[in-house]
Amino acid sequence: MTNRSSADDPGRHQLFEAAQAEVDWTVEQLWIAYLALGGTLVYFDLDAYLAGLMPMPAPQQDVLACALNERLTDLQHPTRLPYLTELPDWVSEDILSVLRERPPDPTGDQA
Repeated sequence: MTNRSSADDPGRHQLFEAAQAEVDWTVEQLWIAYLALGGTLVYFDLDAYLAGLMPMPAPQQDVLACALNERLTDLQHPTRLPYLTELPDWVSEDILSVLRERPPDPTGDQA
């Protein structure tokens, strides 16, 4: 995994705060979307991060970015928040080669 920007960037929380305002979500709505995607922070920690009062681990920032990016997509907004990490190339290459060899059966039969 590679870093695109620092998780410790003191102004990064402002990106999330601006996106939250853009999608017109309360902190509670954002927290619920974040939890639905696997986020692990409690409501008060997320609220404190958005206010710039505490740090958030990079993987959790990616979950938060995903929640906001999904909402931005739903609203057909062209902006997306950047992720701090990305999948290594070998993951996508392996998955693509497996799918090319044998596409998944939509009926679920393994015959």
